[in-house]
Amino acid sequence: MIIVGFTKHFAGTSSYDFIKDMVVDKINPAKLIIGYDHHFGRNRRGGFDDLAELGRKFNFSVEQISEQKINDLTISSTKIRQLLEAGKVGVANMLLGYEYSITGKVVYGNANGRGMGFPTANIEVADEYKLIAAVGVYACRVHWMGKCYKGMCNIGYRPTINDGELTIEVNIFDFNEQIYSQQITISFVERMRDERKFENLGALSKQLDKDKIEALKIL
Repeated sequence: MIIVGFTKHFAGTSSYDFIKDMVVDKINPAKLIIGYDHHFGRNRRGGFDDLAELGRKFNFSVEQISEQKINDLTISSTKIRQLLEAGKVGVANMLLGYEYSITGKVVYGNANGRGMGFPTANIEVADEYKLIAAVGVYACRVHWMGKCYKGMCNIGYRPTINDGELTIEVNIFDFNEQIYSQQITISFVERMRDERKFENLGALSKQLDKDKIEALKIL
């Protein structure tokens, strides 16, 4: 992996200089494999034909991967990010080939969930750059100590208790372990509903009963 700071100077690099300086001189490749829509260099001017010509000059071959689709949807990182930001984790998972997940450490919360009969593990995400899916309630799986549990996860601001801070909290079904400061992974299966404000904690608790039934059906 070669990490390059994206500066104005670097952004102005021509496609020829990019291939020569950043690829040939640093890697000296025998072959480059690129996507069907790949472009490179200043203003994305370099394309497959340019790369093939440079390959002949610098003695490497080029293979272009054709557009890949599932159910008429083109697989792309941009599309997957957009789906996650819209809460469409089921479709995103289909394009990913695995379930979108969040890994983090279990931290102390305000214990409101426990008082309603739905204790939650509050997650501090390990990767500060992690893309977090849309606010809402999700059916999920929870991975801990080599075991997989069913659960439901809320990503949101807990408006019923006027919290105001984005949190990720998961209720793990049939689970009664103390896991504070331990790392867990939540894999998201389907978004069940929007996060919304309830009249009181009793009304929220009733909704959580319904959410659990729905999550178990999904899982």
